Amino acid sequence: WRDDLTLYTRTLQTNPDAAIIRSNLGALYYDSLQVDRAISEWQVALAQKPDNIVTMNALGIGYTHVGRYAEAEAMFQQALAAKPQWGDSHFNRGLLLQKMGNMPEALQEFKEAVTLSPLSGAAHRWYGEALLETNQLNEATVQLQEAVELEGTLESMHDLVNAYIRQGRYAEAQPVLRRIIAKFPIDSSAHLLLAKALENEGKSDQAVQEYKQVLANDPASLEAQAGVRRLNP
Repeated sequence: WRDDLTLYTRTLQTNPDAAIIRSNLGALYYDSLQVDRAISEWQVALAQKPDNIVTMNALGIGYTHVGRYAEAEAMFQQALAAKPQWGDSHFNRGLLLQKMGNMPEALQEFKEAVTLSPLSGAAHRWYGEALLETNQLNEATVQLQEAVELEGTLESMHDLVNAYIRQGRYAEAQPVLRRIIAKFPIDSSAHLLLAKALENEGKSDQAVQEYKQVLANDPASLEAQAGVRRLNP
């Protein structure tokens, strides 16, 4: 088969009751931002196989994405009733609650998710982001350190840098920023944050080089222009 989309659609043409294949097709549509099509496939898949908690969880994610929060909550509750120890439904319900503005309950769900899925970098990242949002900086840092260790995504590294800088922990932010720059050398925001951290520590020459790197990538950056003038008049 050329790709999964071809495989799934051809399979459903000959076997339209293949609920798991239909659920997988919904995931492909969701990943390609065809959310309404994804939801339609998941609804049919769940009707065909009502005990599939993966499809319940997926529908909850889809409903959350399009703002159908009551339906999303019903799906997550259904999935959790069927399998209460499954971390995925907990952290996805946490994301729903966060969107709904219910941070206390969202934090409980995120905490449960990392307890049940300790090796999920995404679960630690989402918990850390929620803790940052509520200014629980020490706890956020612990979760984001775990996220960086487990997944090392650009998002998790930026979140960890944000936590360090908000606590004035500039020295600890620098290795993470250098790691970002090593992987994404044109990330102007990382160069700018590193420049500020170096300037804060009195390392003016190094800071100027980072400000200049920002300008090489983004000549219109007013912060970088001001940094160069300030340190290299």
